[in-house]
Amino acid sequence: MVIAADVNAVSTMAIIAAIVLWALAAIVVIAAVTLVAWNFLRGRFFVRPNVRAFTAIGWTLVGAPILIVMLETTGRNGVTAALGIGDGEPAHPLEFWTIAPFFATGVTVGLIAVAFRRGIRLQQEKVALEKETEGLV
Repeated sequence: MVIAADVNAVSTMAIIAAIVLWALAAIVVIAAVTLVAWNFLRGRFFVRPNVRAFTAIGWTLVGAPILIVMLETTGRNGVTAALGIGDGEPAHPLEFWTIAPFFATGVTVGLIAVAFRRGIRLQQEKVALEKETEGLV
């Protein structure tokens, strides 16, 4: 076990923030998926809460991993500097590939949110047309 003394506060806070952000991202995604599942079980598909939930899932899956990698890199660079083994290094390209599936999933869920938003608009247009044509036949 290696103990790094004199790690600066920014690096320590970055590591803590990365851990907290992982937990918050998981909670947001779980809560949003639960809301969507609840609405689907009730037969409510094209409603605004589902669009908001899909949007929250999408942005969380796109933004959180990027921020987490940045925070972890900042923290790791501070620890390596405190250990005296270098001033740090940029994020390794391999780290990008670890978050790429989250990013792709987030973009996909965002597109699903757009489709659901369009579905809501189509339902509203259908109701408006039905009211317009009521009694014409």
